[in-house]
Amino acid sequence: MLSAMRYKDFTWPHNPRTFHVLWRRRVCVLDAPGGRYHVQELGRTCRIFRGAGEFCGPDAYAQFERLARTFLRDGPGELIHPVWHSFFVYFTRLELTQEPRSDYVAYAFEFTETRGYDTGAQRKGVAGERWTVQPGDTLWSIAARFGTDVGALLEANPEISDPNALRVGQEVIVE
Repeated sequence: MLSAMRYKDFTWPHNPRTFHVLWRRRVCVLDAPGGRYHVQELGRTCRIFRGAGEFCGPDAYAQFERLARTFLRDGPGELIHPVWHSFFVYFTRLELTQEPRSDYVAYAFEFTETRGYDTGAQRKGVAGERWTVQPGDTLWSIAARFGTDVGALLEANPEISDPNALRVGQEVIVE
């Protein structure tokens, strides 16, 4: 069974039906004499996370209202997906996709990546420094926080056999 998707303080009662990740690369096409052209790469852009789902049952509309209140809160947050690693994102779109009923609400959403901890939280780890796992932490979010990658964390912590099974309170060496 997959864990529940979470964003800020909202936990989905059941995971959205669809979840799509859009990677984009920006390019500029420059026309040249003689019908030729030159393509210049301008770099990657932020990823876009889109999906859709529904809330069912007697509290369906109340669940949607909780999600809408989360949308209305400013600032980025950590999106924890049950299969992908976690991302720091802005909640950029929430849409009712049909007229809601008291027992069924269909919705669509979109999150836009912040490109890591762009709010000043990213920093380099010091050799031998330890991080105590907090609720919601993943190996990917710890790597992003310290400007490293999951491979380096696994190398420094050979006792971690499953990168998806961190325990709250566990110490992770960050180098």
